[in-house]
Amino acid sequence: MKNLIYNLLSFLSEKTELPLNELCAEFTLNMSGLNHITIGGVRSIITYETDKIELDICRSFLCIVGENLELKAYHKTELSIKGEIKRIEIGCR
Repeated sequence: MKNLIYNLLSFLSEKTELPLNELCAEFTLNMSGLNHITIGGVRSIITYETDKIELDICRSFLCIVGENLELKAYHKTELSIKGEIKRIEIGCR
């Protein structure tokens, strides 16, 4: 069974061009002060507003709440947000 799962994940990794360890890895969160955050392990953006950005991360959801939030970069599973970050919530859906 383990080989079957590994083969399936390898196939998905190849087709989506995502690294195998990021298909359903834990997320990473890096903050630079209170105005910049970088998040890895993002599967998709659910909500994008200037006061709230809601993300689908593996096995959960992540909400960034603040003011003047702006998506600065989004590449594969990593994104960067700038703005006045007031709160970070996990599992907020």
